[in-house]
Amino acid sequence: MAYDDDRERRLATAVALAKRHGAHLVGLFTKSPYVTPPAIVGRSASAAFLRELEVALREQEQDVRAEFDRAIAEAGVGAEWLHHHGDVTAALAFHSHVSDLLVVSRTPPETVEDVVSGNRPDHVMMTSGCGTLIVPEGRSHAETGTRVLIAWTRTREAARAVHDALPILRRASSVTILTCRSSRERPGEVIRAYLLRHGVMAEVRADFGDNDEPGEVILDHAQDRSADLVVMGAYGHSRLRELVLGGTTAYVLSRTTIPVLMSH
Repeated sequence: MAYDDDRERRLATAVALAKRHGAHLVGLFTKSPYVTPPAIVGRSASAAFLRELEVALREQEQDVRAEFDRAIAEAGVGAEWLHHHGDVTAALAFHSHVSDLLVVSRTPPETVEDVVSGNRPDHVMMTSGCGTLIVPEGRSHAETGTRVLIAWTRTREAARAVHDALPILRRASSVTILTCRSSRERPGEVIRAYLLRHGVMAEVRADFGDNDEPGEVILDHAQDRSADLVVMGAYGHSRLRELVLGGTTAYVLSRTTIPVLMSH
C-alpha cells in the first residue's frame, strides 16, 4: 500500500476479492530509499530534510493503515500489515513468493527517471512468484472476476496465467477463451478441456488473426463481453534495472479500463 491517488481503488479490489474467496489479505506499505535533492546542501540541512521526510512518511503510513483497517473490518476478512523499506518492485517480488496474488495499480511513468529506474509496481509480474492483478486508474470495480476473458496462446506465460487465475475462474459466472482463428491446432479446445477438468465451463472464441493487433482485439472483445477481468500472459524480459514488455502486453497494460491478471 503506497500513499498514492489509486490506493482506494486498489484496496477496494483487493478487499472484495479476499472476501469473495475467503482469502487472507496482506497490506504491504513500501518506502523507497531516501534521496536528498541537490538544492539541499550541507550536513545539517540534509539531516533536517531526512528527519522531516521520515515524519511525513510515518504519517502517510498511519493514514493508509487506518484506511486498510477500516476496509478489512467492514468486509470481515483476515488480514495483516507489513512494511518494507527499499525498492518497491523488489519488495513486491520478494513477498510474492509466499502469496497467491499481488494486487497493484497501473502506474504510468511520469518522468524519464521513472522509466530508467524501472521502479513500477505494475511491472512486477516479470519477476513475481505469483500472478499479478493490475488495477487501472479510473472508476472503482466493485466486482472483479465474475466475467472473465482469457487471452490464450499456447505459451508458458499464458499457461501460468491460467493456473494462477484458477481460483477466480472456478467462481466466475462466465469465462471466454479468446484464441487466434488462423491456428490449425485448435488451442482453445485444449485449454477448454483442461478448465473443464477443473470445474470451469468456458466458451471458445477464435476472433483474431495473424494480421490483427492482438491487444486491440483483446480489449475490444472484453468490452463486447462486459468482462470485468482479462487473464493473459506477460511477455518481455527483465534484467537489473531494465524491463522491456512485448507489444501485446504493453498495449493492453497501457489501455485497459478493467483489471488484468498477468503472469510471466
